[in-house]
Order: sequence, then C-alpha cells, then structure tokens
Amino acid sequence: MATPLGHSMMGVAIYLVTVRSSEWSRRWGWLLLVVLFSAFADIDYFPALFGRLGLANSLHRGITHTVLFAAGTTTLYLVVAGALRRKLMWKPALILLVAYLIHLILDIFAEDGKAPYGIAPFYPFSRTYYYGFWPVFPKIHKATWTEVFSFNNVRVALFEIVVFGILIAIVLALRLLIDRRQKHHA
Repeated sequence: MATPLGHSMMGVAIYLVTVRSSEWSRRWGWLLLVVLFSAFADIDYFPALFGRLGLANSLHRGITHTVLFAAGTTTLYLVVAGALRRKLMWKPALILLVAYLIHLILDIFAEDGKAPYGIAPFYPFSRTYYYGFWPVFPKIHKATWTEVFSFNNVRVALFEIVVFGILIAIVLALRLLIDRRQKHHA
C-alpha cells in the first residue's frame, strides 16, 4: 500500500490542480480537506493508535477501501457542506470523491504481502479483489511496531517522497504556467 504520507502528497497534487495559484495562500481549509479525503480510506488503521495493531492489520483494506464507502463519505460532505453553506457543493464534492478514489487506485498498484491480495473496491456488490499487475509502490511492513518503524518503511517513505514530490513539482509548474497564460490573455 502507499503510505498515508504518499496518499497525502497525492492530495496536495490534487489541490494544486483544483486551485488557482493566486488563491493558494487563502485556501488552506480546502487543502486540508483534499488531503484528508486522499488519505481517509486508511482510517481503518485507526485501532493501531490504541495499541491494537493486530486488529488494525486485519481491518485494513476492508470496507473503507470501497467505492461505496467513498460515495458515502462524499455524500456526508455534501450534506454537511450543504447545511453550512445552504447550497449543495457539487464541484468540491466531485473533487473529493476523485481524491478518495485515487487512494484506492494507488493501493491497487502497491505491493501486497498478505492474501487476499489487493482490494475489493466494489464490495459488497462484488467480492473480486483487484491487484496491479505491476506493483509501483513497495510493500510496507506493519505486523509489529518494530516493523512499522523499520528501515524498510523509511526507505518506502523516501521513495514516495521522491515519486510524489516529482508529481507535485510537475503539477506546480503546469499550474503556474496555465495561470500565467490565463492572466496574460485576460
């Protein structure tokens, strides 16, 4: 699986795509929300924070890694944002849904060391597991707390920093170029 760090960095890239560069300094709440949705599927690992690592490992890549859960989470956003703003926020909701679904895609293309391999994104309608034919993201070790803080996981985190850092740099450069051209032509 990609780590929460990798998923969060992907959220930053999505933020850069969806917000004009002139608004970056004013849209911190949106940045945090996009990053949250990008990493939210890993909420199933929450029991580990309370010392229940075994439970977290058994729950991981379950119901929170489904299209149905992504849709439900996005619907919850629509309801809450709609109540607060008194209008439905369709465009932001769509962006958040895409951020959530990209998390699932990234996890499909991550090395998985435990059966069932991959994720079942269409559960409960289908129990078919999807696993990338070519894992892009190395396996992280998380069976014990010693493994969680192992050199292997530091190596994986560094790999993700490089991969997603390059992606963010490309998106950043393109966003600035597009915004500059739009400003110049306006």
